[in-house]
Amino acid sequence: MKKGTTSYHTQGLINDFEKLYRKTKKPLFERIVNELKKSARQKRDINISKINRYSVEGSNVIVLGKVLSSGDMNHKVNIMAFYYSKSAMEKLVKSGSNAKLIDELAKEGKIPQKVIILG
Repeated sequence: MKKGTTSYHTQGLINDFEKLYRKTKKPLFERIVNELKKSARQKRDINISKINRYSVEGSNVIVLGKVLSSGDMNHKVNIMAFYYSKSAMEKLVKSGSNAKLIDELAKEGKIPQKVIILG
């Protein structure tokens, strides 16, 4: 039985974050690599209501899974996640939040200040 991801996109992300971890030794990059290596069934889905509950105005949130649209966002946050549902993206844009894919974190190679990790 084969273990690990078969998606070329995910394999590329794993390689990018492993390089960043070896270069910077930041535990955040190691945790992202470990989450990416999990199967799709083990990745977590986070609702907007949970992001709203655990974040404050202007905070940086990394979601180690998919963002779903259940709930409302009352304040602006910067979110980086693996995936977004279509309706979740619409709600986040409506609330004025900045939603990016985790790919952009791999390209930038720097960690934002005061990160909240959900998932």
